Amino acid sequence: PVFPGVYARVSSFVPWIKSVMQGN
Repeated sequence: PVFPGVYARVSSFVPWIKSVMQGN
């Protein structure tokens, strides 16, 4: 039951991680 919320966060969190890694 928790997974849909976690997946939504991860799907929005991963692009942020990529942009941060590219920015640094």
